[in-house]
Amino acid sequence: EPNVNMRKLGKFLTKDLNDDGNVLWVDSLAMIPGSGGERGKFDIIILGYVLQEVSSAKGRLLVIEALWSRLKDEGVIIVVEPGSPKGFRYINAFRDWVLAKDRKSASIIGPCPHHG
Repeated sequence: EPNVNMRKLGKFLTKDLNDDGNVLWVDSLAMIPGSGGERGKFDIIILGYVLQEVSSAKGRLLVIEALWSRLKDEGVIIVVEPGSPKGFRYINAFRDWVLAKDRKSASIIGPCPHHG
């Protein structure tokens, strides 16, 4: 999260979950620790109103793929976008990206959790 005030709010909201320091807050993808072994791999990745900040479809795909590579096996990516036509398009594009993957490597929890 590049916005310092949003990071402060996020840290405040997750403080009870972060007694052991397992929640990592960074300014950008470039600041995520290296990915050697399990270092830099996460159980949960949350993209809250992130995709709308990326100006191109190719850029959004690069963000998704970069974060996907940082997800642990059995990990979850949560994507939240505004309930608008534009937000729907971003969520739907992400859904299509997941559906194009092998069912063993990715599944959708919601919305529309079916594959096909």
